[in-house]
Amino acid sequence: MTVQQSYPTLAGWAPSWADIRLTYGIYEGKLSDLIDFHSLDWGVKIDIGEQRGASGGIVLRRSVGSRKLDEVKMGCYFSGLTQLKRHLMEKAPSRRDTKLVGLVGFDLRVQFSLVDDAEIFDYGIEGCRLVGEQYKIAEGADPGKIDASLNPIEVVQYIDGVRTSL
Repeated sequence: MTVQQSYPTLAGWAPSWADIRLTYGIYEGKLSDLIDFHSLDWGVKIDIGEQRGASGGIVLRRSVGSRKLDEVKMGCYFSGLTQLKRHLMEKAPSRRDTKLVGLVGFDLRVQFSLVDDAEIFDYGIEGCRLVGEQYKIAEGADPGKIDASLNPIEVVQYIDGVRTSL
């Protein structure tokens, strides 16, 4: 009789539903993979202005619009965010005896694949600064998580080697 597993394994490994590679490059600093993270959320939209007719009903023209980037939420384990902060410390300015890691810029490169899809999706989240941390500490098997807030300047997707953006 076998025991039902909550998370099935293949050859002793628990497969991921998506394989994600997250690389960060600190400006004039290190390029490194971030291993201990569990999620990454971001959003981009364009706010479009409209010019309406005299009566205000019909849209006559639209503006090109301005792109609005949401704050990026990066879910990390304590070890993952500590690794990133150690690298940010190397370039961070100091105030008295404190390193200001939130002032150091860096880029993220996100590459992932989905189940049953051979394509590798490739995104760049550029000009990031670490602007917030929300700690989630609990007892149990998954005790320490941090939601780090990043403030990016640009988000792009690379499609067939071509850099694209909204």
